[in-house]
Amino acid sequence: MIVATYGNNGVPITNFYSVNTLLQNGHNVTPSNIANGSMNNMIIVIQTGLGVGHAVNGQYCNGSGDIVYWDAQNNCIGYCTKNDVIAAYSSY
Repeated sequence: MIVATYGNNGVPITNFYSVNTLLQNGHNVTPSNIANGSMNNMIIVIQTGLGVGHAVNGQYCNGSGDIVYWDAQNNCIGYCTKNDVIAAYSSY
């Protein structure tokens, strides 16, 4: 359904929340309000370029705002800060 609507280049950030709401029962999270501790695989979009982002699963956020995430598309763990997050969605 997502590919049929948006193609193979991903969901535009302007549609991020509506697509997640359609697929999951959860809520939007303002990136600056991401709590410290376990993130329960919260979906976060990290900025990778001007107007470009990549969705990953947040794993843990420490008191300094550093985030460890799982990138399933690239099969790796990555790191960013809350400042790098441009959108977040929690199903918990």
